[in-house]
Amino acid sequence: MAVLKNRITGNKVVLRSHHVFGRSSKGVDTQLECRDISNIHASIRWDGDGWTVIDHSRNGTWVEGRRLASNAGRPLRVGDSIRFGGAESSTWRIVDVNAPSTVLVPVQGTEEIIELRRFHALPNEESPDISIYMSDRGQWQCESRQGIGVLEDGDLVHCGDHVWRFFCAAPVDGTMEMTEIRSMRNAPINFDFKVSLDEEHVSLKIGHGDAVLDLGERVHHYLLLMLARQRMDDASRIADVEGQGWLDLSELSKMMGLESSHLNIQIFRARKQVAQALPEVPHLPAVVERRAGSVRFGFDRFEIMRGSTLEGAMIGD
Repeated sequence: MAVLKNRITGNKVVLRSHHVFGRSSKGVDTQLECRDISNIHASIRWDGDGWTVIDHSRNGTWVEGRRLASNAGRPLRVGDSIRFGGAESSTWRIVDVNAPSTVLVPVQGTEEIIELRRFHALPNEESPDISIYMSDRGQWQCESRQGIGVLEDGDLVHCGDHVWRFFCAAPVDGTMEMTEIRSMRNAPINFDFKVSLDEEHVSLKIGHGDAVLDLGERVHHYLLLMLARQRMDDASRIADVEGQGWLDLSELSKMMGLESSHLNIQIFRARKQVAQALPEVPHLPAVVERRAGSVRFGFDRFEIMRGSTLEGAMIGD
């Protein structure tokens, strides 16, 4: 992400891929209030290799003390000073020039800007009250105990006493067809569970195309195993695929002997591990799907070996 810091106030601005500065209350990303600022004063754009500032004003834009020619671009570097118009209060310093990224920007206070990856937990991974992640439709989703919602650019995210504003690096297509999604996955994804006879040890491997990814033995693999078993059992008696595999969270907590907070930690860790194992899959389905009060295993291709015996399998569509 690219960040500008105001010389006087210390306020920070995270740049969008095409970021507009000006006095107008409409059509700008950062509003500047000095009288000598034009309605559309200047813009900063990402061209794929770097950031360029372009002046569109009457009263000028200065970079490192030099006025830009009107509508002419000038590349930006870390440490550069930009002044929009003549006032010192409209002077900013470039503190970062990385490519645009999706972020959470604190609404108040001096908290750090949060750069989002495929999975992010708030307030932290040890207490994931809120999970923010990219869905298989390429949409950012915010999930909490209250439910799941799609995050739109500019939405507020609340967690305890903290509030962030969500900024998406690029628009996403919320109407993506399933045929497009399947083509991007490139190859089927298969989960192979191996569980000991006493069920104390569960290891997991993922097959993707010709690759076999060994995820080892983790505590949260038992959670995935329980959900996979439920989906397999339901497949034999529930015709509707959308109705298969769902387990009430309170029931799952009892089955696993876990408090709901610890269960949420395991769900987050399972999702994160699978996403990190498959970085080449652009819009990976959630390995644990959630709806109001219940969850299920998100894939329909898996095999369960208990000891040396095949317990069961699903082969998907």
